[in-house]
Amino acid sequence: MVANSGDMNIITSTLGVAFDTTLISLILSIIIMWFFHGLQEKTDNLHATIKEYVMENLVNRIEF
Repeated sequence: MVANSGDMNIITSTLGVAFDTTLISLILSIIIMWFFHGLQEKTDNLHATIKEYVMENLVNRIEF
């Protein structure tokens, strides 16, 4: 059975919507990952600062 042109128009329009939503989700995920990377960098710097503080002020003052 051969599909008529009405069926092909419906199929192509729904594929267009699917591709558009995929593009939007990819763009949004890039933006979210950019913010996540910044947050992760700040967290790593905080952990390094805390580790340095603990080493200087707590661990080195323990006497055996």
